[in-house]
This record gives sequence, C-alpha cells and structure tokens, in this order.
Amino acid sequence: MASEANRLEARIRAVNRANAYANELSAKLKELFRPFVGQKVLKADNTLMEKYKKVLPKFTCTPNLSVYRYTSEYSLVFIVKTCEGDNNGHAYYHETSVYVGELQNGFLTKVGDEPLNLKTDYTAADITAKRQAYNAAKRLADEALSALHPFGEYDR
Repeated sequence: MASEANRLEARIRAVNRANAYANELSAKLKELFRPFVGQKVLKADNTLMEKYKKVLPKFTCTPNLSVYRYTSEYSLVFIVKTCEGDNNGHAYYHETSVYVGELQNGFLTKVGDEPLNLKTDYTAADITAKRQAYNAAKRLADEALSALHPFGEYDR
C-alpha cells in the first residue's frame, strides 16, 4: 500500500509542477508572440525562425523539467514535461500543452487570449475520493447494463 501511495504522490507532484510552470509560461509566451501576429514565424522545415528563438525566455531545463515546441503546422504550442520519482526507483512523467496561437503557412495568425489557469493543487485525498466515486458509478452502470440483458444499449 505504501508503494501505491508513493506512486500516486509522485504522479501528483509531476502534474502539479507541470501545470504550475505551464501557467507561468503561457502568459509569458502569449505576450511575447502577440507583436508578431501576421508575421512568418516558421521556416520551411516547420522550425521556429532564428529571430523568434532569440526572443524566447530561457526555459527551465533539468532532468525533471523540460520545455520543447510541439511541431505543428496549425498551432504554436510548447510542451512542459516533468518527471518525478516515487522513492522506489520508478519515474512518473507528465506533459502539459501550452497553446500560444494559430499558424497558417508558417505565419502566426492569432495569439490566444484565455489564461491557461491549470489546477496546481491536486492532493492524494482528492484523487482517491474521485476514484472511489468513479468506481461506485461504474458499478451502478455495469449493473444497469446487465439488467438490459439480452437487449443491450442499442438495437442494431
């Protein structure tokens, strides 16, 4: 049981840390790229042009936290990736997407307005309670589906 608790705690740390850094990065990146709407920001190989790489903030980059640009022709997105250990030699990773704006033919056409505002305070007690509620609801759904036998959900 201690091992399960350690795994859950590690996953929660990974999610909370990724979300916290993504929230912080989202606001910075949107403000940084907003003046470049209407300009070509990607090269033909779909990589960011050098002049835009130079204005990017220095991303925190450690074995436990890294940031990279998600390759897309349609969206300017960065990924925050975290890694947390569970004290038993297992690693748990989490990736969170940071949407900056829309792309079309290498041009930045729009920067998102909405703040990211991801949850950063998950707890083991909260996740455990939600899992219990899910399992109880699933049992009820399974019982209801079983009561439909031999008809099932649909007539095909």
